[in-house]
Amino acid sequence: MIQVKTILINGYTLSVSFEDGAIHLMSDNALWNLLSDNVKTNVEIVSNAILNEYKGIFGKALDISLKSLSVEILGHVYAEHILALVDRFIQKLNIDVDLKKIIRNCSVIDCGETDKDGNRWFWNMLTPIYDTIVAMLPSGTKFRQGGG
Repeated sequence: MIQVKTILINGYTLSVSFEDGAIHLMSDNALWNLLSDNVKTNVEIVSNAILNEYKGIFGKALDISLKSLSVEILGHVYAEHILALVDRFIQKLNIDVDLKKIIRNCSVIDCGETDKDGNRWFWNMLTPIYDTIVAMLPSGTKFRQGGG
C-alpha cells in the first residue's frame, strides 16, 4: 500500500510517497529551495520529518539512518543540479545529448531499506563522511526555477 503525503517544512510543501520499506521524495522546486541555504540543518529536518511520518504510517521505524537518508537526498539534489547546468552548456554548444531524460529520471528520490534498494550500501558507506560532504556543498546555491 502506497500513501502519498505532503509535509510542510519552513513554508515549503514536500511531496513524499510511503510504502513498506521505502519512501519516494519528489525532487522539485520546493525541496531545492529549502536546501539552498542551511543545507545540513534543512536536510536533517526533511529526513527527520520523513522518518517520523513513516513511523506514524507503518507503526515501525524505516531501517535507514538519518545520515544515510540525508546524504542520499543531497546526493540526488546536487547531482541533478550539476546535470541541469551541464545540459544548458551542452545546448549552447549544439551537442546532441539528451540530459533532460536523465534529469527527468532524477525527479523522484527513491530511498529504500537494504532489501528494497540496491544502492543503500553506497549511501550507508558515505555516512562516516557525511559532515565533510555537507561542508563541501555550496551554500546559497541557486537551483532551477520553474518546471520540475
